[in-house]
Amino acid sequence: MKKIPLTIYLLCLFSASQAQLYIHLNSGYSVSTHPSIMQNRVITDNTIEQFRIKFSYGNGLNLGIGAGYAFSEHFFAELNAVTTFFSRSRSENNWEYYFKREYYKLHLTGLNGDVLIRNSSIQLAPMIGYSINAGKFSPFFKAGLNILYLKSRYANTYTYKYFDSGIGWYLETTEVKRRSDGGMQLGFRGSAGILYRLSEKLMFM
Repeated sequence: MKKIPLTIYLLCLFSASQAQLYIHLNSGYSVSTHPSIMQNRVITDNTIEQFRIKFSYGNGLNLGIGAGYAFSEHFFAELNAVTTFFSRSRSENNWEYYFKREYYKLHLTGLNGDVLIRNSSIQLAPMIGYSINAGKFSPFFKAGLNILYLKSRYANTYTYKYFDSGIGWYLETTEVKRRSDGGMQLGFRGSAGILYRLSEKLMFM
């Protein structure tokens, strides 16, 4: 299923170090608009229970920095870098509760145990833009490539029931950890807004 991260920017400051060269800082929060859904099913004797578990991979705090250069009064180019922190999704579904009870019929499918997924990412975005100088307020829009590098960590601690001919049924707790590298992905980034000039060298977006 395709994931679409929605980024809500909270604050962005422009600081012009020279007439044509500037830097800016930004912060925001990404919300995953299409979380993954996993369905669990528990069959005990003549009873069937079904419930869903939701994982959101894109949630997290964003911090970024960028630098730009104004070629003229209207045209400019930027290079932005954004990283994501505290992006995690957690779910608990312990099958040990069912293993410790006696059933004539027991069938379990889906997720077992405590699952924690943590993601970290770095995004680079070279962009070009156009602004309209209207006094203190300057409308602008910009667009360019978005280069994403993503890493993911998966941890699952679960208890399972096994059978041994010598000792019979017994429970064993296992911890599984995995790392995956999403590699480099290319996309498109675009934005539009209004700059407000607080002073000659400081602007608010």
